[in-house]
Amino acid sequence: MAALSRFISGLSDKYHAFFRTLKNPKDFQWTEECESALHKLKAHLTTPPHLSKPLLGAVLLLYLAVSEHAVSVVLIREEGSKHLPIYYVSKALLDADTRYCHLEKLALARKLRPYFQAHPIVAVTSFPIKLVLHKPKVSERLAKWALELGEYDVIFRPATALKSQVLADFVAEFSPALLPALEQEVCLRSETNEEGEWILHVDGSSNVRGAGLGIVLTSLTGNTASRAMRCNFKATNNESEYEALIAGLTLTHQMGAEKIQVFGDSQLIINQVQGEYQAKDDSMIQYLAVAQRLIKKFKSCKLTQIPRKQNSQADALANLGSALETHSQMSIPLLVLQWPTTLEEPPSEEVSAVEEGETWMTPLVRYLETDILPENSNEARKIMKQAVRYCISQKKLYRRSFSRPYLRCATPREAAGILVELHEGDCGSHSSGRNLVLRARRAGYYWPTMAADADIQTKHCDQCQRHAPVSKLPPENLKSISSPWPFRKWGMDIVGKFPMVPGQKVFLLVVTDYFSKWVKAEALSRTTDLQILKFLWTYVITRFGVPHEIVTDN
Repeated sequence: MAALSRFISGLSDKYHAFFRTLKNPKDFQWTEECESALHKLKAHLTTPPHLSKPLLGAVLLLYLAVSEHAVSVVLIREEGSKHLPIYYVSKALLDADTRYCHLEKLALARKLRPYFQAHPIVAVTSFPIKLVLHKPKVSERLAKWALELGEYDVIFRPATALKSQVLADFVAEFSPALLPALEQEVCLRSETNEEGEWILHVDGSSNVRGAGLGIVLTSLTGNTASRAMRCNFKATNNESEYEALIAGLTLTHQMGAEKIQVFGDSQLIINQVQGEYQAKDDSMIQYLAVAQRLIKKFKSCKLTQIPRKQNSQADALANLGSALETHSQMSIPLLVLQWPTTLEEPPSEEVSAVEEGETWMTPLVRYLETDILPENSNEARKIMKQAVRYCISQKKLYRRSFSRPYLRCATPREAAGILVELHEGDCGSHSSGRNLVLRARRAGYYWPTMAADADIQTKHCDQCQRHAPVSKLPPENLKSISSPWPFRKWGMDIVGKFPMVPGQKVFLLVVTDYFSKWVKAEALSRTTDLQILKFLWTYVITRFGVPHEIVTDN
């Protein structure tokens, strides 16, 4: 039966009852459902489908279908308007597989790996499998599957109307019983599903000891971020309330919230921002302008006044007290404002950001957002393999590192500023190129030319060149002296045979002093021991004394 699975569409799903009965021989019960499944199997075997042969380099289409019991896959090729099946796969879900998310079950089609290696594959699906595989918050299992699929040329394409009889079992990718849970899962995994409102509680306090701010931000998932701030400048109670509101709106905008509901216990501040009260004091007018400018950055911002009892947590943070109603340990950072927010100049609308044009991130962003690949097939395959390790969050590109934290990808302009700050900034240590790369990674940044850029930065640093240790090494390698004083050690050699010269001399006897490099040579007709002794006596011993050592290879 396993061998027939490549010829029968959805074998494990259609005949699930039949196989389940055969797996339990002890409690064997032949039911009408098993009998019906057996007759259908016999009828299907009498009219088997005609499988096609894949053409070399042809694009193959992949259709998937998921039910409660199995995952079915068909690999086909198009010939005009015809769909020719090549291979059927039907995998029965084990007990552990049934607990996978429904979108994860679509990624189980890995048995067709030999076809993936030889052909471009177009996965036809109506569900965002590609977005799920490239999301920042992805499970270990999906991350592993994404790396495996990134090796092959797999493109995801939305499904269209199917009219072919071959694809009759793949019209619906999921069985009707799974659709309610699937819709809920797609809604939870989508990045654009955040229709709820973030909750922000703010409060300010001013006394003789100074001014304090309290912020409590609650996300859509129920996670809470608390902040306690202290102002190092004099501020009235109303000014501290405005400072708390502005700091809370700034924090919420940085977290990426689009809809927000603000709660505060100051009747004056809430009504002034809503336009019900008029601000007459100069400082109140300035604070009101800053708050309204921040509110325009949100799609929706509702402000509500609540009693102080309902705002106790923000009030406790503002008073820097211990009135927090919690039994667990909490770590609340204390931030210090050095100047009022009204002193900051509002951004001018006429100033535009400097665009760098296309960088090394542009092909990856185009592929992840719009599935656009370079025209060159080799470059396209390279981008698809690299994109497995990248994801986009809040319109920024991130890279998965080996230790699992995400590294923010930097442009060449940003990379230059990062290296300068890490090397010679306030916390810079003028470290070497390798240490500078490690510091940049620990800071959460990545770009492909980190090592080369770090080496260039360290070599061009003026302070590093001025205060670097002076090298005492000679410009050339030291050469050892083989003789401690002149004419102590000699080298002797016989060269020849040369062409005969007058006197029938064909050999040359040469001696050299190792220390002074003094050379003496004489032509000989024969090389006998008497002639060599005579030569040494005449030119070496009588002139420089008896040598301590004579080196020769003869």
